[in-house]
Amino acid sequence: NAILASFKDGVMEFKEHKDAVPVIFNGQRVDARELLSYKDKIFIVTAKDDLLVYSRSGIHAITPDELLQSRDILLVKLVENQLWIISNYGIKIIDADTEKVAGYYELPGVNLAGALTVEYAGDKALLVMNDGVYELPVNKSKQIQLPSITLQYITANGRDTVVVGKSLRHNQSDLRFYVSVPWYAGADAVTIAYRLMGDNDSSWQYVSRSDQPIHYASLAPGSYVFEVKVIHRLSGSNSDVKRFGFEIRKPWWQLTSFLIIVSLLTIRVIILVVRRYSAARL
Repeated sequence: NAILASFKDGVMEFKEHKDAVPVIFNGQRVDARELLSYKDKIFIVTAKDDLLVYSRSGIHAITPDELLQSRDILLVKLVENQLWIISNYGIKIIDADTEKVAGYYELPGVNLAGALTVEYAGDKALLVMNDGVYELPVNKSKQIQLPSITLQYITANGRDTVVVGKSLRHNQSDLRFYVSVPWYAGADAVTIAYRLMGDNDSSWQYVSRSDQPIHYASLAPGSYVFEVKVIHRLSGSNSDVKRFGFEIRKPWWQLTSFLIIVSLLTIRVIILVVRRYSAARL
């Protein structure tokens, strides 16, 4: 058994007859804004709004699609066996046993920055705000119907429209991708995820619906596939991935055929120089 305590310079682990040691995750000390104990595990809400779980088997993150780390968590409350995560864009409920999403609430028009606490009362949850109390139905999680994301168009160098499979010149390497996501209620809960396969960094990146266009500057010659999808951050649901393949050609002076010609000409010149030098000595 261990005891965790949060200090200004990080979380420390205390075990009987052992020195206190810092809690480390991904090679860094963990800074906590809150510690929540449940059965044989401790939920850690970090200063960066990551959600970690400490247990006998170690420490891990429970961030589906890496989107619990939204950087805007307002309140985390453990109610019975459920972890309520209240953020600016809605409420996500995590089952404390399975660590999976158990439900969510979209509350457009409600300023959740005023959330103080939440408690269960029969078949309702009472969300206490600084301007009153809200009743929320329990165990009535709805199925989210994600909109299909649309890749509207792509421009090269700010003016040339790019079509799928098009081969671009080496100087058409500044690309902008314009994406459309129709959404009407709870728009803040929708995030665009994108990546560029073939680039040095092919990990998923996340932007809001309004953060347009998606821009790649000075891409090196090569073959690429741009992938994009939409994620509902409260439910963790994903839309289908849209893909767009394209190629950026090498400049003519980097082509294999040109390099072969240059090599052959160089060899030819060397041979001529050697022959003239040999003839001059005779």
